[in-house]
Amino acid sequence: MKPFPIHFAIDLEPDERLPDEANKSFDSAGVALERMLSLRSEIEAATGFPAAFGWYIRMDRHVTGLYGDAGVIAVRYKSLLDEAAQAGDEIGLHIHANERGPDGRWRANCADEEAVLRNVDDAFASFQEVFGRT
Repeated sequence: MKPFPIHFAIDLEPDERLPDEANKSFDSAGVALERMLSLRSEIEAATGFPAAFGWYIRMDRHVTGLYGDAGVIAVRYKSLLDEAAQAGDEIGLHIHANERGPDGRWRANCADEEAVLRNVDDAFASFQEVFGRT
């Protein structure tokens, strides 16, 4: 069998799909990060090839609304993310187009292009602030 690449893309984000203040947590992000980093050598031994992962961190307005800082997940796991980057992993953004609806609850809104673009710009700015690069 001819070898072929597989991209492991892991999203580091809140545990719930559309959390609000009452159920906000992102503990699973740290569990996933630690577990996959510990599996790197096993994957390499099993395949005979280097293993690298893609870590995509939620750093959007929804995260800011819940935690007061879009970089909260990246900051909490910064040392592990630095370790991952040193091993050749890619660190990037994972953005949701969430906003507060008229009822105050969070909802996805991909229909408002200007809001989506502002959210993307804010996420990129937060990423640059935490990691010091674009």
